[in-house]
Amino acid sequence: MKFLALLSTIVAAFVLLVAADRENYQIAHTASVQRMGAEVDKRYRYAMYEYWHANNAAEACITGFSHVRLVVGRFNGEDFQAEAFDMVSNGAGPTGGTWTGKTAPSREENWLANRYIKDNRVVRVSTASQYQWAGRVRTGVTNDHIHALGGEYCRQHETYNLVNNNCHNYVTWLYSQIAG
Repeated sequence: MKFLALLSTIVAAFVLLVAADRENYQIAHTASVQRMGAEVDKRYRYAMYEYWHANNAAEACITGFSHVRLVVGRFNGEDFQAEAFDMVSNGAGPTGGTWTGKTAPSREENWLANRYIKDNRVVRVSTASQYQWAGRVRTGVTNDHIHALGGEYCRQHETYNLVNNNCHNYVTWLYSQIAG
């Protein structure tokens, strides 16, 4: 009986990952065609912005959105294999009308569209994210290099500020450093 339960769990996890991989491809392909009007060259890596919807006005760091992260990856057949990069804050609440806290770079390997990792579990967002194509990534830029650049940014911009040092500022700067 335990074996069947374990087997069922493994099969369900596999089905979720296969479906998520297809969703990764569909989202990245749609975003690239909308922006470029043509197919991408699969020899290169590309980046796009992933915007999460806010559940309420207090969560919004950009009008209507609670968070944005930079997704960097490569098309591989019918998949878009990517990692997500963002800036997080340890701020516990609003101070003077803005959320504050010490900034830190965050990296999610094995990005899944419309999902995030919380407590080692894959969680689907309640409202589908929106995606905006950024463009090509400079040849030779690795994910480790991108994460290191994020650390550099956070050392230079230590305090999160909703107005001028938020996740949107971070990912915009990060892409400007790796654009090809």
